[in-house]
Amino acid sequence: MRLVDAGIAEHNARPDRRTATARGRSFDATFDEGYAASVIRRASAEQRRLWLLAAEGVKVRREGYVVLAGNAYFGEAVSALAGQHVVVRFDPDRLDQPVHVHTPGGAYVGAAERTTARFDDIDTAREHARAHRARQRAARGPARGHGADGGAGRGGPPAGGG
Repeated sequence: MRLVDAGIAEHNARPDRRTATARGRSFDATFDEGYAASVIRRASAEQRRLWLLAAEGVKVRREGYVVLAGNAYFGEAVSALAGQHVVVRFDPDRLDQPVHVHTPGGAYVGAAERTTARFDDIDTAREHARAHRARQRAARGPARGHGADGGAGRGGPPAGGG
């Protein structure tokens, strides 16, 4: 690896490059000049916070709260958006923490605190939902969608001979 690094360093340091940007200089000198003139932008605290959060679109309930994974979250600023769709940003492993609510356009509305707790992480909520659906399917039985006779009366001769 050191040999490759040394080869790259030698290549970039070589002067008399004939490119439109280098104009006879080395690639290193060209980079250094461009870097010195560049404005280095830093991510804001808001942007850094968003990097690690999951996002889910939900509708604010009439009562002014949002529901995420069976948990209810309320915030004063959020309650003003009753009936509207919003994007909730949250840490999927820490559903006990406040969620951050944004408009669909990305404007920050405010934080909402958890008021009703059901699950502390999104994986547990999903496992619970899967198990619940499986129980519902099992309760309906195998004849689901085939009518009272389980589909036995379709396409064959009428029952009782002929």
